[in-house]
Order: sequence, then structure tokens, then C-alpha cells
Amino acid sequence: MTKELFWKIMSETSIASGKNAAIQQGLLEQRLNELAPDEIIEYDAIFQELVNEA
Repeated sequence: MTKELFWKIMSETSIASGKNAAIQQGLLEQRLNELAPDEIIEYDAIFQELVNEA
């Protein structure tokens, strides 16, 4: 997973949810369930990196 794909997923789920965090969370779960296990791990690594930078 690249950061570009990470941000694409975040953007698409944000738009689809109408920027509602609770709805976006559900959409993210659905989207992540479609990924291979290694891609989910990479997604989480990027997420944790960004949290730590914040």
C-alpha cells in the first residue's frame, strides 16, 4: 500500500459518508475487508505513522 492509495481510500470514504465520521468508519471497515491481509497491515502502518507525526 502506498500513501497515495491510503489517501485515496480516506478521501473516497469521506466523500461517500458525507463527512460523517461514524459512517466513514463503517465504509473504511468495508473497504479494508476487501484488501489482502498484507495491505491491511500496510494501511495500519501508514495510519500509525501519521498519528505519531500528529
